[in-house]
Amino acid sequence: MAKFDLNRLLGLSYVERVGDVLAAFGAVEPAQWTAVAQSVTVDEPALVGIGDRHWALELWHSEDLGLSPTLQPIADAYLGRWGTQIPTPLLYLGDLVSAYCDLVSDGVIRGADLINVTCSTRHPLFVAAVIAQCEGLPLYTVIGVDKDKRLSRFKQTGKDLPSDWALLAPYLSQGNVSDTLKDVLSVDCDPADTADALLDLLDSEDYLLHPVSAEAYYASTLYREEAESRNPIVTVAPFHPYLAARDLCLWVCEKAPKDLEQALRMLELETGWEIPKQLADREIAESIINSINNKYGESI
Repeated sequence: MAKFDLNRLLGLSYVERVGDVLAAFGAVEPAQWTAVAQSVTVDEPALVGIGDRHWALELWHSEDLGLSPTLQPIADAYLGRWGTQIPTPLLYLGDLVSAYCDLVSDGVIRGADLINVTCSTRHPLFVAAVIAQCEGLPLYTVIGVDKDKRLSRFKQTGKDLPSDWALLAPYLSQGNVSDTLKDVLSVDCDPADTADALLDLLDSEDYLLHPVSAEAYYASTLYREEAESRNPIVTVAPFHPYLAARDLCLWVCEKAPKDLEQALRMLELETGWEIPKQLADREIAESIINSINNKYGESI
């Protein structure tokens, strides 16, 4: 694994691991990263078991509940102090590599064992996962929930690389696109199947998913069934579920709330999931929700 020294990474903290990954890609100077990181406190993404050899990688343990990467405050401080902007997919790459290290540390896998990763193709962690696979992190399959068909079209034609996938260009220029992406699958999800998967998981594990995460979860279960794969699966959960509270009410409570505040109260009562402090202020809550919609569009 050219860019990932797992033996070294296993002995590091989360912030140190991400810094090590960023340095391997030339995005930061290690000493400068360490100097900035010491003055910023962040919460680590959580890797939560949601079934048999299946984990959710929660990226929403941040002040904006997943709108930006967990380490964005450190990245912003790095930019302010050293004038270097860190590409967002590389921050998520650090999250993914750290999650793999956590599986090793927890004894779930050994250092070279294969796992599968499922994520929306609209989210930057999808690009991170493809880079990680190309660079030798043991990802057997990257499963992309491809609602707008960008991945399937690009795999077919090899043309018009989406602008937000620009970091993939060096890997795709090395040969045939379909060969490079042969272990990157494009999956679409039926809304009814996605809703059923979300409700089944809530019933069996008391675990709630944002609809985007539910699509990735359903794609994970579909892949496991059709491919008969027993590799551990990491499903990426980018956003706190309550950022889609109004939609979730229709699925979970089978009622249409009059507004976001009522939706949050109904879901808390039905599921037991507490309302995050960030959503206590309706104006802030709406701002985060609108920002996610504007940033990623309806396809996510």
